[in-house]
Amino acid sequence: MRYLALIFIISLLLGVNQFALAQEETKAKAEKENKLEESLPESEADTTKKEKRGSFVPLPAVFYGPETSWAFGASFVYTFRLPKETMESPASQIQFAAVYTLNKQFFIYMPYTLFMKDDNYRLYGELSYNVYSYFYFGVGNNEPDNIQELYEVTFPRLRINALKKIRPNLFLGARYIWDHYNITGVEEGGELASGRITGGQEGGFVSGLGIIGNYDTRDFVFYPSDGVFVEGVILYNSPVFGSDFQHTRYQLDARYFKSLSKNGKHILGVNGYAEFIAGDPPFFQMASIGGRLRGRGYYEGRYRDRNLILGQIEYRGPLFWRLSMAAFFNYGGVANRVQDFDLANFRYTYGGGLRFRIDDKDKVNIRLDYGLGKGTSGIYLTFGEAF
Repeated sequence: MRYLALIFIISLLLGVNQFALAQEETKAKAEKENKLEESLPESEADTTKKEKRGSFVPLPAVFYGPETSWAFGASFVYTFRLPKETMESPASQIQFAAVYTLNKQFFIYMPYTLFMKDDNYRLYGELSYNVYSYFYFGVGNNEPDNIQELYEVTFPRLRINALKKIRPNLFLGARYIWDHYNITGVEEGGELASGRITGGQEGGFVSGLGIIGNYDTRDFVFYPSDGVFVEGVILYNSPVFGSDFQHTRYQLDARYFKSLSKNGKHILGVNGYAEFIAGDPPFFQMASIGGRLRGRGYYEGRYRDRNLILGQIEYRGPLFWRLSMAAFFNYGGVANRVQDFDLANFRYTYGGGLRFRIDDKDKVNIRLDYGLGKGTSGIYLTFGEAF
């Protein structure tokens, strides 16, 4: 039944999206494009047709992370524009990685971002399959560093966000998430094995549907130098959708970018992120600090609870050729209740990194970061920016 619910929701989301796209096709856009092409001199029209519409970059995947140790595999990033999209429309992107780690982990990971109909429609999310092991450090701020439990898990994952532009720079749509988080091993006598932690012994199905809104004025999607991006989400997980758990998640992700130089190569980025969960989420769905996006330097999920507030600031600047650098600072904390937030429990990390430009037109980078905090550090090698 859970898989039937999954298939039904996916079909509904994609069906609505296809219907909207079909409605757009009935408009006179094709005729408009033909008139534009006819108005161009022949040589200019030929140049427009021949302009490169995408880049495909295959890369070996060799990296080290606090969660994985050394990892080896293959990856690629494909940045492109869909057929009939103009070169002025934002570039779509598909990433792919298949990796095995020295911690005996394996994952196939494919995030995607698609811009359609001159950015009137957006579709982005993730497909992945993971055979993984994590350390569990407990829930809350006050868990000592020496209390950690290793657990093993296998989970397929699906993320879909489908949005339509309703006003200039403003998008509204639906988000769907689905995981089958199958915990295959926990430490005997540990907190996860005790049964006191929701989802701690066996894991379970996660299936949630909600609304999502974007406000986006960024000049580039993958490496902005100016503009604002704000994303708000309300997501309801329920047995109605095939979930084993019932809770509601509220998320706000606000990003601000400002060019500090006339050539746009010196950039200041600021990110504020907040997450609040009502109900009884499983521990692996709680808001958390750590990993390659929020709290670089801490192990992924080092601090987790129902509520999270985090800010980060980053300077990005040029070096030479295709190389650039970044320096960042993160500060945030978690709490069981909103009224329990206490600056005394907030953690910080700081660090820097290098960027290598693999697509100059759409500003796509490979990112190498090193983050440090009090008694902690982490190295991260991945595509794209943290925010």
